[in-house]
Amino acid sequence: MFGNPKAGKSLMPCQQTLAINLPQKILNREYSSNRVRLTYHNPGYLELRHIIQQYDDPSKFSIPLMKLSTGATAK
Repeated sequence: MFGNPKAGKSLMPCQQTLAINLPQKILNREYSSNRVRLTYHNPGYLELRHIIQQYDDPSKFSIPLMKLSTGATAK
């Protein structure tokens, strides 16, 4: 599963090194116990990792990722 390149593009002018982590990716894993787990980098973590100071709303990206992961793993 991949993120939204248009959304990530708005962040790149803030810090060019962020391009290494965009588009946002989600790893889907299924365990032998039939449990499914989704893994992704939280946008807040990326904000800290790349020292993004000019962008004031990482929740714009984290909320849709949380909703997607919750919906994808719901029974």
